[in-house]
Amino acid sequence: MIARKLPIVSFCFVLVLLLSIALPAQMHQHSPKDHPPSAYKLVSIKVTGTKRYKPEDVIRATGLQLGQVVHKEDLEDVVRLLGESGAFTDIFYSLEFDPDGTKLELTVRNSKTFVPVNFDNLVWFSNQELFNKLHASVPLFDGEVPITGQMVNQISDALQALLDEKKVMGQVDARRIPDDGPYRGLHVLP
Repeated sequence: MIARKLPIVSFCFVLVLLLSIALPAQMHQHSPKDHPPSAYKLVSIKVTGTKRYKPEDVIRATGLQLGQVVHKEDLEDVVRLLGESGAFTDIFYSLEFDPDGTKLELTVRNSKTFVPVNFDNLVWFSNQELFNKLHASVPLFDGEVPITGQMVNQISDALQALLDEKKVMGQVDARRIPDDGPYRGLHVLP
């Protein structure tokens, strides 16, 4: 009889030993502290959820660059910055850590209402030159702006810098022009 109980006792001991090893491993969640310092280096950025903007324009608007070391605060700044532009109603990010670095995925949802921008009295630039220069300064500028957010101010600041560069005396004044309801356009006057 003792011979029969020993295998059961040893089996139970082995089972308890295996469970005591397996349970903490299953309960352990990876936190950023578990990753080597190289894991914080940004190695890829992927943008999903927008058909309006090119992924590279959204990435430029974040100010992030590959090879940059990123932390939670940096990503919170990105969400705030994109949100303040008014171009997006929702912004989410997810991270994947591996020894080579951090892989960032941004998921955005475009705002619904945009209005065209019309530039008046800017004879110093062709329309294409003006668009290219403003797009270089404000990556989410595509000829239209959201009716909410800071993009109008960003465009005004970039336009003022262009005028200052050309030594044109004048102050940029952005005005919304109503037309039977929602704004139909934004005119920028020097």
